[in-house]
Amino acid sequence: MGSIYKARLLNKINNDEMLRLCSIVTRAFLPDLKRLPDYLEENTKISIEAQSFINLGLIDNFLGGVWTNHESCCLNDTGKLLHGILSESGRLQYN
Repeated sequence: MGSIYKARLLNKINNDEMLRLCSIVTRAFLPDLKRLPDYLEENTKISIEAQSFINLGLIDNFLGGVWTNHESCCLNDTGKLLHGILSESGRLQYN
């Protein structure tokens, strides 16, 4: 949450975005957030992390299905914003 607050202090995000992102981080299973980069582009692996991101509002819903013959998902604008903040701060480094 410190990285999110820093982004607000630097005027990279507004107050509403800061509150929304802090609320998401509070509800998130923190190790899942390291998987955010996996969903920047369309991803066909529908994992437990993807399910969590949908519940947190970081992925809107599954894309594809009937039209592309496979399920896939990717981050929405809020997910990409959180990814940008965390990756800029070095918080998304893999172990």
